[in-house]
Amino acid sequence: MTRIGIIGSAGRMGQELLHMISTHSGAEMTEVAGAIDVGGDPMALAHVADVLIDFSSPKALMANLSAAVAAGKPLVIGTTG
Repeated sequence: MTRIGIIGSAGRMGQELLHMISTHSGAEMTEVAGAIDVGGDPMALAHVADVLIDFSSPKALMANLSAAVAAGKPLVIGTTG
């Protein structure tokens, strides 16, 4: 089971990811480890997830990247702007 952490969960893409992970094929092989948005703790999320997906904002990217690197977790970056 792959535990996925979603960063930017309140946004359009974050909501779509949450929906896709829980309802589509392969759902039995993945689960949402947690989801955060503005004010959330990326380091705490990184410690409970196997992989992070970031659809937050450019301003938050460096903190999210730092958390992923410190926790030794892969980070998929979908942030634009």
